[in-house]
Amino acid sequence: MNHSSQFPQDGFAPPPPPLQPTSGWPSSNQPKRKWIKPAVIVASALLVAGAITAFVLLLTGETAIEKAYAACDGPQAVDIVYPTEEADTLAADGLLAELVEDELSDRLRVQDNGKSLTIQTLANEDDPLGLSVIALECALVSLQAPDWVADSVMSTRALDGRRDLDWDSYIAEFAYHPDDGLNMLIRVE
Repeated sequence: MNHSSQFPQDGFAPPPPPLQPTSGWPSSNQPKRKWIKPAVIVASALLVAGAITAFVLLLTGETAIEKAYAACDGPQAVDIVYPTEEADTLAADGLLAELVEDELSDRLRVQDNGKSLTIQTLANEDDPLGLSVIALECALVSLQAPDWVADSVMSTRALDGRRDLDWDSYIAEFAYHPDDGLNMLIRVE
């Protein structure tokens, strides 16, 4: 058998013939889809608009700390800690409502552009009913602190010194003394 007729002298086969378009391939005589380019432009514009909207909402939206402050700095904290009809009745009662207002207002302070929250309860002598602690409990509920965090905070003694706890994306530093109350700083990690 003579292979010299099949292969050129250099020993390589000739290149295959070019592929011819089949019925599945677009050819110059098939109609062009003119709607594709505008559809891609519209879809891209919608995607960019959605991203810009999400970014603006992220920048202007309240942080969880700011929401906790709004919910817990004042007598409305009672409704979050004790969500019953009795809490509404207690808060609506004239003298008690005034007492709750005095004890719960200005217990919280937002700092660092909504990234930290300071909570200050009153000293035992100034708050014999312990009402200012409701602001603390409300903040922990609003920030979805696990029960063990509240238990640990409430069982803190003056002898324990300054303590640290963390949950989810929060770090809490706190200290208690009967003459000063409980001072807590909660910040976002």
